Amino acid sequence: LKPEAEEKVTMANGKYITIDPPPVGSLKVKDKMKTVAIWQVFSFIEDPRDKLLYGIGCFFAVLCGLIVPGTAFKFSSTFTDLGALSLNPEESLRNVRSVAYFFMFLGAYALVCNMLKSFCMGVIASRSTKLFKSRWFKALLRQDQAFFDVYDTSELANLIGPNAMKLDRGLRAVGDIIQCFTVFILSIAYAFYSNWKLALVILAFFP
Repeated sequence: LKPEAEEKVTMANGKYITIDPPPVGSLKVKDKMKTVAIWQVFSFIEDPRDKLLYGIGCFFAVLCGLIVPGTAFKFSSTFTDLGALSLNPEESLRNVRSVAYFFMFLGAYALVCNMLKSFCMGVIASRSTKLFKSRWFKALLRQDQAFFDVYDTSELANLIGPNAMKLDRGLRAVGDIIQCFTVFILSIAYAFYSNWKLALVILAFFP
């Protein structure tokens, strides 16, 4: 074999066969990309302080999930208080005032929790996206010249932006997922606490 032909020869079933190399730039980067696991996404949160801040954001996401069940619990007694206005106006007025104060507090609570959740998630998502772009660029610099001869070089730079946006949206969406999961669990728990028979009937038609 000549030295220049050795790269095109491989062994199959004990015989030599010749395989032509792919044309320059024929391999698409998207064809080689694979979906990563969830834990690999969180690997871009390296700093312990960032991990702590992200944990605080998840905690506030849980607190945000308490809003809907708390509203349902208060509404269950509100109509009773409003219906008793004609029996004892003064006492009913105090009850209505307490309900109004409760919903004012609940609105402020929802504002603060959602703001802190969005702030923590947004800061960590921005930092992780910046680290992702830095790692991507360093990985490209470590490649030899043959890598850029095989892969389409125009796609390498164009893929950084869309994938960074996916990482940013994914890290931000974790807070919304935790919040929705908390709302679901606590709503089911309150439904069984309030009227377990009716809750079983509703769950029978739950998709």
